[in-house]
Amino acid sequence: MNILRKKLLPVAVFGLAISGIVEQEVIAKEIGYVETFALAEDREVALGQLIPGTEDYYYFYCLHHQAGGDLATVEKFR
Repeated sequence: MNILRKKLLPVAVFGLAISGIVEQEVIAKEIGYVETFALAEDREVALGQLIPGTEDYYYFYCLHHQAGGDLATVEKFR
């Protein structure tokens, strides 16, 4: 049993390490446009990347105007 534990422990540790690296890579790729929008110096330019009429377009367009205090423009999309 002790020999089996010595052989399997490094394999198990390696497997856990690899799975953590893969999981972090997947999470990093899921951020996508949210990061682009949040870090944009000019959010109007970032909004230009979205397709008008899509759910993401309306969400980020409203978020941008809401953050800027332009609630009248946001109300147009209700």
